[in-house]
Amino acid sequence: MAGQTRSGKAFEFAILKSFEAVLESNGPCQVLSDSAFRSAELEYLSLSKIQQSELNAAALPAVRHLMNFEPMLEYHSPLQLPLQLALQSDQSGIEGDVRDIVISNSANWQLGISAKHQHEAVKHSRISPKIDFGEKWLALPCSSAYHLEVLPVFERLAKLRENGTLWSELDDKDETVYEALLLAFRRELLRLDREHPSKVAAALASYLIGKQDFYKIMKFQQLNKIQVFNINGSLNNPSASKKPSVHLERLKLPRRIVEFEFKIDENGMKSKTTLELILDGGWQISFRIHNASSRVEPSLKFDIGLIGRPNSLPTFHVLW
Repeated sequence: MAGQTRSGKAFEFAILKSFEAVLESNGPCQVLSDSAFRSAELEYLSLSKIQQSELNAAALPAVRHLMNFEPMLEYHSPLQLPLQLALQSDQSGIEGDVRDIVISNSANWQLGISAKHQHEAVKHSRISPKIDFGEKWLALPCSSAYHLEVLPVFERLAKLRENGTLWSELDDKDETVYEALLLAFRRELLRLDREHPSKVAAALASYLIGKQDFYKIMKFQQLNKIQVFNINGSLNNPSASKKPSVHLERLKLPRRIVEFEFKIDENGMKSKTTLELILDGGWQISFRIHNASSRVEPSLKFDIGLIGRPNSLPTFHVLW
């Protein structure tokens, strides 16, 4: 497991245990000890005591901050069943559920948390000759023209893989691989938008965010960023006896593409590896393409990030 992934799993565990500690002061709660929990626990225990303490120090104030938003987390009745805390498997993310932690009760109420360690990326989607990103991301199939355009690039990469070529040995990869695939991707996304007006922008945002509402906790040095993805309105609701102490807006999805171009750096140079998509409502998304391993293979990854946020996306900074 890569270092970033291991740190992320350990941070998920620290947040879960912080929730357990805070919630136990209000009433009974139960942690589901399944394979996902044990995997995260092992990553946490593999760290040094200093590293564990740092994760705990970041997790606890974030959890306490969220208590202001969710009265359903508080315990009010001796008849109430324990809250259940669970870590989600990686398969959930593949299926569109980006929540890492789910807290639930017996009344069909759930609260989801996405935990990120030292980064803000929303997706790490693959691109390959077998992946129809339009169908997978938007439920709108890509054209045959797109598949024919990217096929020669991937066929070349497949031959290079057979020879054991390393990406570092491929001098022309920026132009013949990264830029070529991004050009095809850009053309196809804009074509889909022309043919399905008012659908692509919202569908893309929904794909990146996930199917369920959730809080996103991002750990940085001495600071957590917390964002509230409340599209369906399932977050920040009152309990039977209490209203939230902080009111949060529902997140509004974009309706149209404003601009989709290659990133320009501070020196005015056009990137060959990154596209930036501007949508209405303040949404801005970056797509950085990169190789996923040291050896050439006919599959690459997008590091997709939310670089501009709508005003309806609440963001809080919590020191630790």
